[in-house]
Amino acid sequence: MFPAPPEPRRAVRKDIPRNLAIGIAAFLTLVITIPFFFSGSSASLRAVPYEPDAIPESMPFAIITDLDKRSHRTSDKKKPFWVASMKHGVLHYNAAKGSFRVEWVSDHEVQSKHSEEGRGMELSELVRYRNQMFTFDDRSGIVYELDNFDPRSSEDPAVFPRHILMEGDGRTDKGFKCEWATVKDDEMYVGSFGKEFTDPKGIRPPGFGNMWVKVIDKELRVRHEDWTNRFIAMRDAVGYGSPGYLLHETAIWNPFLNKWHFLPRRASKTEYSEAADEKMGTNLLISTGPAFDSFDYITVGTVTAERGFSSAKLIPGSKGRIIIALKSAESSLAGGEAVQTSFISIFTVDGKMLLEEEEITGGAKFEGIEFTT
Repeated sequence: MFPAPPEPRRAVRKDIPRNLAIGIAAFLTLVITIPFFFSGSSASLRAVPYEPDAIPESMPFAIITDLDKRSHRTSDKKKPFWVASMKHGVLHYNAAKGSFRVEWVSDHEVQSKHSEEGRGMELSELVRYRNQMFTFDDRSGIVYELDNFDPRSSEDPAVFPRHILMEGDGRTDKGFKCEWATVKDDEMYVGSFGKEFTDPKGIRPPGFGNMWVKVIDKELRVRHEDWTNRFIAMRDAVGYGSPGYLLHETAIWNPFLNKWHFLPRRASKTEYSEAADEKMGTNLLISTGPAFDSFDYITVGTVTAERGFSSAKLIPGSKGRIIIALKSAESSLAGGEAVQTSFISIFTVDGKMLLEEEEITGGAKFEGIEFTT
C-alpha cells in the first residue's frame, strides 16, 4: 500500500576519535544485543513492533498558531492585545486498513495582553505536561498555561503566564526564542532554533543564546543547559556544517526507543541569507541517543522548498513508532505582507508515509500540535 521506507544513514560525532568510536560502538552492540537476543526484541528504529489494535480509533488533538505580526489587535478602548488561533481536530484510525484520517472540529481564539517590543502570542509549540497544557511565545519567552481547551466548550481558551524564559544562561533581558518543546524523564525541555545568531553586515559577533535549552521540572523550576556542541555535532554529522546550518522548530524525546528525533525546519549547505532561507525547507528526520554521539538520518516524503517542520508528536498507542507532524510555509510579498500556509502528515520513524501532507485551511502558520486527552 505504501512505498518502502528509505534506508537510514548513520554518522558518528566527529569530536570522538574514530578508533574510540568504533570500540564504543562494538562494546555497546555486544551489551545491547545479548539481552535483546534472548528477549526477542530490538532497540533499532526498524525493529520496535507496535500492535495496530493498541492505537485508539479516535484521538482528539489541537494545533495553535504563530501569526507573527498578524497577532496584534486593538480593543474598542484602543488598548493593544495579541491573539493566536487554536484549532481542534480528531485523528481517526482504521486498524483494518492501517490508515489515518483527520477531522477538524472547532476553532477558537486565544488572547493575551503580554508582549515584547510590540510582539506577542506568537506561539510555537503545544505540550501536555503533568495533565496541564503549555504553550510558548517565541517573541517574549513567556511560557503560558492553557485553560479551558475543551473543544466542546463554547468559550475560548484562556492563557496564564507561568514563566518568562530568557536567552542563553538566563542572565539577560532578551526573551528566549522558544521553538520546540518535549517531555523527557518527567521534565519539560524547551529549545530554540539551535543556530548561532549571525549579523549579515558582520558588525556584531556571533551570538549563541539560542543554542541553549531550558529544562522545567514538576515544580516549574528552570535549569539552563548549553547545547551548543550538540547542535554543532548534529549538523556536522548530517552534512550541514558551517557555513551551512540547520534550523530547528521540532524535537521529540521518544521514551520507547530512548532517542531524540529532530525534524529541522530549514537545512542549508551555504551561509545564512534571510531571503534565501524561505526556500530551504527540508524533510530530514534525525535520530540520536541521549549522549548525541551518533546520528541516524533519513528523509520523509518529498521536499517542498517553502515548507518546513514546525511541530510533531508521537501517536498514542504506537509505541513511539508513528509521528504526526505539522509543516508550515511563509512567503514574503511586496509591501511586507506574508502568505502563511500549514500542512499535516503522518509517518513512521523509519520514514514510511501513512498520511501524505494535507493543507490545513485558513491561511495560517500552525506551529504547535498536541493530543488533548
